[in-house]
Amino acid sequence: MMYICILNLYKTKTNTMEKITAKFNSRCNSTGLPLKKGEQIYYDRQAKKAYHITDQLAAKRYNDSIDTNTNNLVSAQEEAYFDNFCQNNNI
Repeated sequence: MMYICILNLYKTKTNTMEKITAKFNSRCNSTGLPLKKGEQIYYDRQAKKAYHITDQLAAKRYNDSIDTNTNNLVSAQEEAYFDNFCQNNNI
């Protein structure tokens, strides 16, 4: 049961912003700066939009998504540990 809780929470991402390598030339959605193939960029998979690595708003959204995903994973692990503890100790 512990593993099911952790895996299900891990699969449901709250934010889809990721840092990736550009596979082709494009433009930043917010600043209009050119994005060259091979550069590190922020990419929002849900909105399907790319952002320049220097875009502060995109960087904040990326960092927030990491914090949110980490907090969700830690919470899931704590809840699973407590559930397992209660079952083992007949609480």
